[in-house]
Amino acid sequence: MDYAQAAKGTHAIGFWKNSLVRRFFLLSLLVASVPLLVTVFVYDRMTAGLVSDMANERAQQNLSQIRNSLYHYSRQHVHALEAISELPDIPQLFQTSFASFTQSLTQNLIHFDIDRPEMYGALFFDADWQLVNTVPGQSASGYPYWGEGEFDVESLPKTQFGAAMLIGPKPASPGQSAWYLMVLPVQSPQQQGQVSGYIGFQLRLASLTSYLASSPGDDVVLCRGNGDASACFDALGRLVPSPKIRSVELPLFSDWSLVNVSITPPVLERDQERILVLIMAGLVLLLVSAFFYFLVKRVRRRVFPLIDAANAVSEGHWKTTLPISGNDEISLLARAFNRMTSHLDSLLLARGEAERKAVWGEFATGIAHEIRNPLATIKVCVQTLPDSRPEDAELQSLMVGEIDRINN
Repeated sequence: MDYAQAAKGTHAIGFWKNSLVRRFFLLSLLVASVPLLVTVFVYDRMTAGLVSDMANERAQQNLSQIRNSLYHYSRQHVHALEAISELPDIPQLFQTSFASFTQSLTQNLIHFDIDRPEMYGALFFDADWQLVNTVPGQSASGYPYWGEGEFDVESLPKTQFGAAMLIGPKPASPGQSAWYLMVLPVQSPQQQGQVSGYIGFQLRLASLTSYLASSPGDDVVLCRGNGDASACFDALGRLVPSPKIRSVELPLFSDWSLVNVSITPPVLERDQERILVLIMAGLVLLLVSAFFYFLVKRVRRRVFPLIDAANAVSEGHWKTTLPISGNDEISLLARAFNRMTSHLDSLLLARGEAERKAVWGEFATGIAHEIRNPLATIKVCVQTLPDSRPEDAELQSLMVGEIDRINN
């Protein structure tokens, strides 16, 4: 009956209701999940960092290709300027108008060099940057080639590019696209080291920025200057806001630079990621250690009373009982222990009673044995007495009857 009740109590706990197995399973699952989640997070951060590094490296390579293309493109115009500046009749263009210039061969060579779709024309400045002559190209329109207007280059920024100089760019205005100048100083033939003037090509800015679109998937802008005050242009030569974050940037000409604005900078640097990983690993180790410490402490707090109760029973304290709290396996064990001590006490009482009865039986048997021996002797003696008189015979019969009654 007791075993059946204990078995019934075991099935009453079940696996998912008030079960110590369930608690340990869920807690162990939680403890195992925390390092797994940390590992997944670290792996994700490392993967994201590697992808970001690969993207940055690819962006740097693309910017290097764009820079090389822009450099060679600009060098072509510088070589053309050098070729024009070496013509023997060029110094005359800094004093007279090109319309009255009579050297047809020089005219043809200049037209040949500026006959390009990206070029508005050639400009000739004196030593004080005053515009003297213009030679229109196939894309020329409006002033300074035709009509009247103002053409001021003094206010435009100047950037040194080898022996030449890059002036501008001039942002687009109504009726005119953005442009810049590639200018080369021309030395005076009479005075060595003296600049007699400057010859320059007026170029469409879009012809320069079109190389920014040579990298599919990347958004690259061309910026002049640093910080928020820099002027930036997209692949179409349009003025765009200066990027606040320049994660991938490559110098071009002096204060000119190429900026890839499509690359998102990482939230954390690599060193910061390593520190974060170490901190998280330490926290996980601390949490796991604390979890198992409190788990062992809780189990010991519930198991030690069982050990103390078992030792008490072994020392003879049969009525020892355990307090019961909860409805898990340890509580079931405590109930079984209390039933065991209760049944053990009943069994010990029954055994003591049986032992007392056995002692009294042995005592009675011994006494009966000690009494029967003298009674047998007395009976024999009484039976040997003479019974000639009726009184003696009656007395003898009475004595023998009493001896038999005592003996039985």
